[in-house]
Amino acid sequence: LIAQNELIIQVYDYENPIFNQLEGLDFYKNELKNRELTKMPPTYQLMQVMVEGRSYLKTYQHCLRMKQELELEGILVVGPYASHVMKDKDYYRFIMILKYKMLDESLHHIFRNHEFRIHTAGDIIWY
Repeated sequence: LIAQNELIIQVYDYENPIFNQLEGLDFYKNELKNRELTKMPPTYQLMQVMVEGRSYLKTYQHCLRMKQELELEGILVVGPYASHVMKDKDYYRFIMILKYKMLDESLHHIFRNHEFRIHTAGDIIWY
């Protein structure tokens, strides 16, 4: 029988540092600090951008230009890298992850292009 406000955790490796953190309630503080260092939520926002184009090389080059423009505005860009489904219905796909505190509306022109299809989504991972 477990008393109220008591928690039993079954573990494989009880020497894992997380259990020491849980005892001192430092886990939350450490996790927030790590997320700030790695630019992850809740201190930063994430956006996934998928760019599709009919030419592999032109699509990749367009992604590199987008990345340069975004980084000049202080947005961290991971990628571009080929999507797991690299080609779908004659369109090549590349993925980039954007990490930012706030996305200025003046940057929306970067996501508009008639030659390439550009999809954006927060908290969604495309395959």
